[in-house]
Amino acid sequence: MRSVELDEHAVGGELARWRTARASLEGSGCHLWIFRSPSDQRRFVEFVEGRDPSSVCAARRRAGLEDGDGELLIEVQL
Repeated sequence: MRSVELDEHAVGGELARWRTARASLEGSGCHLWIFRSPSDQRRFVEFVEGRDPSSVCAARRRAGLEDGDGELLIEVQL
């Protein structure tokens, strides 16, 4: 999970980069989710989901996303 603040001129380029990364991540069995804050239109959260930490890190590197930038979370099975 990574939080990003973008000015209005950078949003289009970042959305295009995220679309490309999403395709690469899906090919690796991972998913990319992007959330935008309704109270602060400059703030986005990038969330990558995968089966285990090592596959997420490897898929992020292949997709051109910064590895190790942000917090890695593990799902708690209920």
